[in-house]
Amino acid sequence: MSYFYMNLGTTPMYVRNPPGSRHTPSSAGGCTILVKLRQMHPEDNEFVRLNTRQESLWKPGRSGESILPLYSGHGENVRMLRWESGANFPVQRFDGGVEYFLINGSFQDACGIYADGAWLRLPGVPINQFKCAKTPCCSARPDTSSSPYFSPGD
Repeated sequence: MSYFYMNLGTTPMYVRNPPGSRHTPSSAGGCTILVKLRQMHPEDNEFVRLNTRQESLWKPGRSGESILPLYSGHGENVRMLRWESGANFPVQRFDGGVEYFLINGSFQDACGIYADGAWLRLPGVPINQFKCAKTPCCSARPDTSSSPYFSPGD
C-alpha cells in the first residue's frame, strides 16, 4: 500500500483542506488521492486530519458495519464505512443523493458488483440492497441530503 504525504507522516489519513489553502502533497511510491475541488461551502475554513486506522474513532453502525465520522458541516456529512464480508444492508433512500467511493474490498447490488476505486454518485432515489463480498469493504460517503446518515438499527 502506498501512502499520501503532506507533512503528516505515513499514516493513512483523511485530509480536508479549506478553499484557498496551500499544501504540497506527495507520495514516494505513488498512491490514489480522491480530490474534490471547488465543492466545499465557501465559508468552510476547517482543516481536518484524521488517522483512519485509529480504532477508537470508529463507531458501531448497523449489524456488520462500523462508521468513522470524518466531517459534518454546511449541510454535508462525510463518513467512512467499514463493512464485514457477507453483510447485507436494506434498501435506503437519500433524498439529496449519495456518493460512495470504494477504497478497498467489494460490494454488490441489483445493478452490479463494485470493487476498489469504484465511485458511485446516486441521485435521490431508493438505493438497492447492498451485500459485501470481500473484507475489508471500506467506503467514503458524502451525504448531501437533509436526512441523517445511518442510524444503528436502520
